[in-house]
Amino acid sequence: MEKGEKLGQGGGAKEYQRNFRRILANDLNTPQALALLWQVFKDQKLKTGEKQFLIFDFDHIFGLKIKSEAKKLLKSRKKIYSKIKELAEKREKLREESRWEEADKIRQEIEKKGYFLENTPEGPKIKTRE
Repeated sequence: MEKGEKLGQGGGAKEYQRNFRRILANDLNTPQALALLWQVFKDQKLKTGEKQFLIFDFDHIFGLKIKSEAKKLLKSRKKIYSKIKELAEKREKLREESRWEEADKIRQEIEKKGYFLENTPEGPKIKTRE
């Protein structure tokens, strides 16, 4: 790779794969291969499917278990979101009954978990803190 050349620059997924193989063929240049993986994560020109394929493909070499960890995180997030949704519905019922203190306690509980509720004309929307 030429000095100043951006990793993966150019031809999309196939170009990334070629660069990855070339980097690994160069005495298993792991730091540069990880930099290329990071570039894939940040590349907004790649389609989601291409990006996912490349990340999982590269991970076969790194052994970071990205796919299995992502599945665990997604499952956990769905479970947490389900609980937050339940709390939000309970809070909404309390608000309808004018039980403001109890509703506020539930709102605080939701916020402690990293979420917040945005009140809209259609009802509360669950948002994550970023």
